[in-house]
Parts: sequence; C-alpha cells; structure tokens
Amino acid sequence: MASFIIAAFPLRISAGDGVGSSAPLYAWERKLPYMAAYGVVVVVVVVVVVVVVVVVVVVVVVVAAAVAVAVVAVVVVVMVVVVAAAAAAIEINGPNGGEKDKDIDENRVNDDDDDDDDDEEEEEEEEEEEEEEEEEEEEEEEEEEENRSEGDR
Repeated sequence: MASFIIAAFPLRISAGDGVGSSAPLYAWERKLPYMAAYGVVVVVVVVVVVVVVVVVVVVVVVVAAAVAVAVVAVVVVVMVVVVAAAAAAIEINGPNGGEKDKDIDENRVNDDDDDDDDDEEEEEEEEEEEEEEEEEEEEEEEEEEENRSEGDR
C-alpha cells in the first residue's frame, strides 16, 4: 500500500533544507487544496444526504403510526356506535325484534314473583280437575248402584 502511495504521489526532494526552496511543485501538490475542498464538499454532501434520508424515514414512520392510530380509533368508534345502536334497538323492541314471544305471558314479562303464583295456579287447577274427576266417578258409581237397585226390583 505504501509503495502505491509513493508511486502515485512521488515525494519532492529539495536541494536545500526546504525552507524557501525554489524547487517546483508537482502537479498533484498544486491540486491539494482543491482536492481537500472537494473532499470537504463530498463529506458535507454525504452527511446532508444521510440526514435527509433519516429525517424522511422518521417522518414516514411517524405518519404511518399516526394513520394506524387514527384507523384504529375510527374502527373503535364505529364499533361503539354499532353496539350502542343494537343495545338501543333491543331495549326499544325487545330481544325478538318487536315480535312477542308466544311462550311468555304478557302480564309477567319482567316479574319474577309471578312464577310462584303460576305454580300455585297450576296446582289449584290440578286439584280442581282431580275433584271433578272424583265427583264424576262418584256420580257414575251412584248411577250404577241405582241401575243395580232397579235391576233387583
């Protein structure tokens, strides 16, 4: 590597101590200030380009994050509105969309105490039916006895 540098940029050997030397400068020596200036320009341009690229990437990422947050917020708001509307519709129309459930008595829709009353009513009805059946059986027995007694006569 050193030999390449020496070959590319040959050293100038001065005749004296080098102070106030009148030896001519090589062409590359005359170009050194310009080469240094170009180097500085190149470094500045590279730094500026890198900074611009980093800033653009950061801005794009921040904007993408903001858009994502906005989209999520809109989706959440829409979901809340839909759920609220559905809840309001259920509250207004009932769970069957306004149609009455035929199995539910209109008088006892939201009354838990009526369950006991219904059970009592059913028991009373059953007792009445049993009593009616017993009465019918007794009447039949009486008729049979009358028929027998008439047959005995």
